[in-house]
Parts: sequence; structure tokens; C-alpha cells
Amino acid sequence: MPSLDEDIAWFKFLLEADRFAEGDYFDRVPAIASLIGLCGLPGRRLSSLKRRDFDLEPGTAHLNLVEPAWQARRIPIVETARIVLQQQWRRAPNQKAEAAFLQNVSGGKMGGQQIFQHFRDASRLLGRPDVTVGYLHGLYIRLVEIQRTPSNGRAIAQLCGRVIDLVPGSEHRSPDVAELRRLLEAALPLAKPWRLLTHRVVRRGQADTAENNLRFSWLGLKD
Repeated sequence: MPSLDEDIAWFKFLLEADRFAEGDYFDRVPAIASLIGLCGLPGRRLSSLKRRDFDLEPGTAHLNLVEPAWQARRIPIVETARIVLQQQWRRAPNQKAEAAFLQNVSGGKMGGQQIFQHFRDASRLLGRPDVTVGYLHGLYIRLVEIQRTPSNGRAIAQLCGRVIDLVPGSEHRSPDVAELRRLLEAALPLAKPWRLLTHRVVRRGQADTAENNLRFSWLGLKD
């Protein structure tokens, strides 16, 4: 079984998957990986996301989950995720606010099974067929739970998507977005972007040896 460090290194690779593939086959993989591994969304929520749900302003970026109403909440978007999601935002064929965030090539909504299959196929082609949507969400939960202390249980619960029951009039409060952001930045090793995330450009058609060296570089073994 891969170690935690190996999983994190592979997650880093997924966040740059669109940098080396021909065409648009891997274009959505970094966004899917970011939403699950950096924002903590379970796979079943991805197909319902709309462009209007995202605020991608630097420093205050967040995601507004409004459906279902009983689980409405604001999720902080760390800087690495903001960069990746902004790329997806800009390349979407349908730019309307009501359009789905994850779109197919014609601008239509990607269904849940389509998203799962797309990610599964990409992971298989990239060499880690075991890294499914559920596997990546489990990695996020593991990293966040490591930060648990007696005083931040509610914040951990909210970041992990659990419903927080607040007693009316009690002193307990729901953690704000800034507090959740600080906790995520401490929990996620890839929360802050690295130089090569936005500057590495890889061309296809290189020799196998050179391509393997680049893959090791993405995994953090060379830089």
C-alpha cells in the first residue's frame, strides 16, 4: 500500500495532469482533484456545482454550497485550488453563471457517473488505477483529521462535510471561513502553490527517458 507521502506526491502529479496531455482529455482532472483533495467535496457533489457557486478572488476565495439547504455552507478555497479552479473556469465552453462548473466539450453538464469514469480513466492512464475519486477524498479526510485537537472539533467536522448541530442560544458557533482556511492551510501539504504549478510547460512526443524524468519531477523527486 502506498505511503502517505507517496499519495501526496501523486496528488501533486494529478494537479498538473493537464500540462502534458494532448488535446483536452486531462483538462478536467486537476479541477476534479482540487475539489475533492483540497476542498473536501465528496464525489457525489461535483455534478451539482454551478459557476455561480464559486468566488475565486485571491485571499478570500470560497465555494458556496447551497444545495441541499440543510447542508448549506461556505468552503474556503486554498490558493493552489484557486489557481487550478480558475483555469477550469476560464476554459469552460459555457460561461453563463447558471452553467455547470464541470462541463463536457460542448458546454453541457457532466453527470456524476461521467465524472467518476473520466477520473478513473485518467488515473489508469497515468499509472495509478487505484486512485479513484473515493481514494482521493479519503486522503483529504486523513490529512484534515491529523489536525484534530480538543478545541477545533467543530471546524474539523465542517471541513469533513459533517453536519454541525448548534443549540439555539448556546455559546457554540459555526467556524467562519477564515478560521477554516487557516486550518486547511496547516493540514494540506499542497495548499500553497509551488512555482512549477503555473510555469511548467511540457510538450508531448519526447523520448521515454525524458518523459519519465519529467514524471519524477512532477512527483517531487526532481525540481
